[in-house]
Amino acid sequence: MFLWTRLVLDALSDVDSVKELHAAITSMPRELPQLYARILESLCPVARDGRTDKVMRILAWLVFARRPLKRHELLHGVSITPETPVLDKWNSLDGSVIDKCKPLVEELPDGSIALIHFTVEE
Repeated sequence: MFLWTRLVLDALSDVDSVKELHAAITSMPRELPQLYARILESLCPVARDGRTDKVMRILAWLVFARRPLKRHELLHGVSITPETPVLDKWNSLDGSVIDKCKPLVEELPDGSIALIHFTVEE
């Protein structure tokens, strides 16, 4: 229940009026899987673009990693693609790309990046 509340409050942070608040609350999913689906829809709009691909690659790296990844490891892994198989200064990603995956990911005290909860992976 705490996780659901946290995610709902994050989603409501963009609300600017009472009317928007009412609309957001009445349309808010009541179950965690539906809330995750809504968050993914907002992170990855139907029109696929570079941002969407990066978000999906970050989430994939976190789901399939055998151990927690440090910020620089995750950024380097996501930077390498079939189109750019060599990491150099031209294709290295800025750390702000990880922020685009919030609220589904968080930085832990040891500097590693993780999914906020095991249910995100499911």
